[in-house]
Amino acid sequence: MIRAILFVGVVPVGAGFANAPDEAGRYRQLDVKAAGTEYLYPPHYLLSDLMPEFIQWLNSDQIKSLPKLLGLKPRPSRTAFS
Repeated sequence: MIRAILFVGVVPVGAGFANAPDEAGRYRQLDVKAAGTEYLYPPHYLLSDLMPEFIQWLNSDQIKSLPKLLGLKPRPSRTAFS
């Protein structure tokens, strides 16, 4: 009973959105923290404002050099969402 109350509306890890199709394509509605750390992700209410900056970073030269920095074989050049 307590578990049901604590985890109401929580999508299980690895479940994707198969069990919560109404959540697909939406920003999260709660603030989150990485387990085992004190790191706090940006507040949920800022996500839509931060997304254009994130997409710009994904398409930047900085991210294109990341595979080389990590010692990975780079994929063919392309931009995010193309």
